[in-house]
Amino acid sequence: MAAMKNRFITPSGSDIARHTAFTPQFKYSSTVIPADGGEKAFVLGAPEYVLREKLEGFTEVIRRFSRRGERVLAFAEYDGIPDGTALTAECRLRCFVTLSNPIRRLRHPPT
Repeated sequence: MAAMKNRFITPSGSDIARHTAFTPQFKYSSTVIPADGGEKAFVLGAPEYVLREKLEGFTEVIRRFSRRGERVLAFAEYDGIPDGTALTAECRLRCFVTLSNPIRRLRHPPT
């Protein structure tokens, strides 16, 4: 997530009502912000955990990025209140986020 923090450096001005950190078990993180007299929740994570049953409609797009060696994350608006457990409410995809790392030389070659 350091890459995203480095890229998006201008604060949005929105307060954060609550958030959850990424968990290896459920593979997403979330933020809930006040909006329109209520709250809006957003999740960022592995497409198969965020999109769930809608994943099939996006497999070709995800494969295209993956074939180039890019890691793909789904950013979606979530109709529930994310609590760090499995997502169960409706997710509406807003965009895919792709990340790539340069290939690094090994400091110590394998023996």
